[in-house]
Amino acid sequence: MRYQIRSFEARRIIYPGSNYDPWWDIKQLISQVKDAIQIFNVKYPNDIAVFVFDCSSAHESFAEDSL
Repeated sequence: MRYQIRSFEARRIIYPGSNYDPWWDIKQLISQVKDAIQIFNVKYPNDIAVFVFDCSSAHESFAEDSL
């Protein structure tokens, strides 16, 4: 099986503040996790990844269609 991998690095560096990058948010987290999963699947095709999240401002995010 061949993969089209869009990134070889899941790390994100931001420089937040006025006239700089936005603060870390759920959209950036989702993009980072998608890259991490894709990289993991290519490097370890027979393994299962476990991602643990804690102390993230993304915890306060809700789906756009939530009540």
